[in-house]
Amino acid sequence: MLIDGLELVLQPTDSVEWLVADVSLSRAFFEGVPAARLLARTRLASDEKDLARAPLGATPLMSTWDALLKRLLAKSPAAEDRAKRHVARQTRAASDEGPLDADASTVAALMCALAASQDMDASLAEILASPGALDGATPGPEPVTLDAAVARASGSYDARLARARVTADLRAPLFEACVWPCARRSDPSRSRAWSRRTARSAPRR
Repeated sequence: MLIDGLELVLQPTDSVEWLVADVSLSRAFFEGVPAARLLARTRLASDEKDLARAPLGATPLMSTWDALLKRLLAKSPAAEDRAKRHVARQTRAASDEGPLDADASTVAALMCALAASQDMDASLAEILASPGALDGATPGPEPVTLDAAVARASGSYDARLARARVTADLRAPLFEACVWPCARRSDPSRSRAWSRRTARSAPRR
């Protein structure tokens, strides 16, 4: 099956989810917005949800966002400290731009990227383009290995993040981390039905 020149090979057990998203905004997030600011905006959205779920007038006992950061980075103190500092520095700009709703896998991808960067203002595209991002080394032909603990923790939310290097291999999950917050509509149940119908009607080889 061809969609805009892209060939999709579907099996009867495969599923497809239709997602309507603002791709231009996604690209802007990926190429031009600091990863730390995106994370700061996801924190605002998470904190708002925590407040909405808490009893009237009560303060949430634990931040859901802080708990996720702890699960992802607690075994790498340097990365955790760096992420906290970078996100805190972006809080004011994030407040001006507003909360950005994101699920745990999206936050995990952003955290994985931020843990690989020394630059508070680096976008995801810039982090991926810098082989020496993790340790500040002079960029070279060989990619820098991610902290194994961060990779394992991130991989529990998206197996692709468990890869040990920040290279083009991670470009897809990191770009998806910019697409999902820009989604306007998603209909997995309808898409699964479409997938089954398409698979049944596909010509046999």
